[in-house]
Amino acid sequence: ADARAGATARPSGRHPTAAATAADDGPEPDLAAAAALRAWRSATAKRDKVPAYVVLNDKELAGIAARLPSTLEDLARCRGMGPIRLERYGDEIVAALDEARTAG
Repeated sequence: ADARAGATARPSGRHPTAAATAADDGPEPDLAAAAALRAWRSATAKRDKVPAYVVLNDKELAGIAARLPSTLEDLARCRGMGPIRLERYGDEIVAALDEARTAG
């Protein structure tokens, strides 16, 4: 018997197709919002002396740029936004998105 009974197997050496991966990502990110968030993430990472992915990784950033939350409550529903990140960066993220909305 297989020790991993019940485990979902993927053929060895194969990766999900680009179409399958894209389908899992949800809606397309808003380009202006994504650019604003990348600029904010870069400045924040420098300020906090951490790598940019520690502030927000690319997938989390894209998810936020797609959902365009306008409140902390909406932002809390985005992938990667737990209570610590929400407390630390939430107001700044919402402000960056507000600026992107008004600039566009």
